[in-house]
Amino acid sequence: QVALSSWQELAAQGNYARAWVAIQAQGFDGVSERANAPDLMRLADVARFAGQPGRAVQALLALRERFFSSPEAREAAFLLGRVAADQQGQPQRGTHWFSTYLAESPEGSFAPEALGRLLDCQIRAGNQLQARQTAEKYLARYPKGSYRGIAEHQLRQRAPHSKDSAADAPRVDTTESGKTQ
Repeated sequence: QVALSSWQELAAQGNYARAWVAIQAQGFDGVSERANAPDLMRLADVARFAGQPGRAVQALLALRERFFSSPEAREAAFLLGRVAADQQGQPQRGTHWFSTYLAESPEGSFAPEALGRLLDCQIRAGNQLQARQTAEKYLARYPKGSYRGIAEHQLRQRAPHSKDSAADAPRVDTTESGKTQ
């Protein structure tokens, strides 16, 4: 059986595939139950990089539940957003977790990226009105940020329910008179 520290050493070396094998040999649930906050974060990273997003979510949720007041718990919200958006194709869930991170750490080290990723998830989820508001907020806070192009593009789009939207365009009358209303 592989020692507990060996998966951690392998992860620290960036050898996530071998670290994942070591974790599986011990049993993921047992490793998770014994892990402290930093080790749960490391366990989630190993799972993410080994292509196991469900297990990453499990470790991150355990971290948020067991160590709710820790800095790692706040960071876990950001990572839950990344896993949902990037690995699970769930932008609506990503929106939830990026919003959670921003509520818990509005000035946190991941705040600029979280706000940009929130914008991206809102666009992908079809939440155009929210995306427009987030784009304005992003540009006000981070005018030279890495999501500037996406934010500017979003603001160039027609505003939902504006006067020139398709809902307000003339309709064709299909009655016998055939006149445009």
